Amino acid sequence: MSIQNSYFHFIFSFALLTASCAHNPSPRVSSVLPVIAFADLGISPPSPGPSRLPAATPSDSKTYLGIDLDVTPYAALLKHLEKVEKVQLQSRGEAHITVLTPPEFKVLTQKLKPQQIHALAAQLSLESAPFRALCAGKGKVASDRTYFVVVSSEKIFQFRQELQKLFEKKGGPKGAFDADHYYPHVTLGFTSRDLHEHEGVIKDERSCFYIFDEQTENLLSSKIR
Repeated sequence: MSIQNSYFHFIFSFALLTASCAHNPSPRVSSVLPVIAFADLGISPPSPGPSRLPAATPSDSKTYLGIDLDVTPYAALLKHLEKVEKVQLQSRGEAHITVLTPPEFKVLTQKLKPQQIHALAAQLSLESAPFRALCAGKGKVASDRTYFVVVSSEKIFQFRQELQKLFEKKGGPKGAFDADHYYPHVTLGFTSRDLHEHEGVIKDERSCFYIFDEQTENLLSSKIR
């Protein structure tokens, strides 16, 4: 193989590797990880009936957008992780999936009104977006640790993509808001403070250290406050 052909082969291989690290709509989690079973959580099975309750009215004063969840199963999972990890964790006493971070919200509201963002969320029924709890993830920086549930939701990505289109249609610069640069998760707790992407903690399936049995996954995936 010539030097020129070798160079082009390297560039092509690198491009494929880069593409494989982009947003994957169907993330895969290793099945060889240890499993958290429903019995480990120490809670009663949910009673039959609707698992979704009416969503709270969005507030235009908030500087982020999230989906509120029933904290009960997440608090039980946090307690179990404290036991198996032999660590005491702080928590916020609630559970949610952040859809738009405060920095993203600030960028978007340079061209969009908060009411327009909430209107699109209502149009796409974002509050009742189906999502799947993939695994328990962990991030570490020095002696600090953070624990979370990695989730996957096509509906949330759809909302972010539609929002990007609207933002750019209103004159927002391309690249200022990247809909696909997003790692949906539910924060469980942390040792002293939460850790974030700019510190090297990526909250996606690469951070998984426990997976869930079917009953646990269904419980964590379906309960919305």
